[in-house]
Amino acid sequence: MKIIQWIFRNLFAHPDNIRLATQGPIIKKICRGEVTSPLLAIDLGCGTGRYTEYLSRKSDIVVDVDIDEKMLKRVRDKNINPFLVCASIDILPFKENLFQFALLTDVIEHSKDDKQVINETARILEKNGRILISIPLLPPPYPDSAHIRAGYSENQIIALLKDNFQIISQDYCMFKLSRVILNFVYEFVKVFRFPPPLLPVVRLEKLFQCKSSPFNLIILAKKI
Repeated sequence: MKIIQWIFRNLFAHPDNIRLATQGPIIKKICRGEVTSPLLAIDLGCGTGRYTEYLSRKSDIVVDVDIDEKMLKRVRDKNINPFLVCASIDILPFKENLFQFALLTDVIEHSKDDKQVINETARILEKNGRILISIPLLPPPYPDSAHIRAGYSENQIIALLKDNFQIISQDYCMFKLSRVILNFVYEFVKVFRFPPPLLPVVRLEKLFQCKSSPFNLIILAKKI
């Protein structure tokens, strides 16, 4: 089973795998510089907890929040021991100024009220607490029915953050090659019902510095 999981994670170009392969190193690099003990961190809209294990190694306590109990069960099955909370990220059951670090990776485009999500995140963070957020940039490489918004422009996400946060840094990933492969994967899966083994091709972006038409924006900001 572990061999099969390794093959899927490292060879097959599912959208989640493509994002993890390109975005993951950036997220982890930022966390290395920003997540230091003692720290109370929260992963909002954690999904399967792809970054929770890393946060757990760097933080005293990690809280994972997701509205889908099935996702939280998948986090629990990984035995990385975060505190699991089933809740909507636009109405968080936490007091003010509690956390020092919040992670929102590809989450707010799923929310009906993205401004409220940012406001709630600011409310539970202490002053100068960090938010690490990633969002899809327009135009999308394929239609995603799970998204309420197809993506954002840079000006839109900056405007969304400006009332609560000061931007520290910006980075990008999933460039033109990823866009082409994502579109191909979308069409391929519609026909064959499984993803093609193209993930190693995506990794060539980093090797050849193919940095045009980014699809993913990663922002580190602090609460003001």
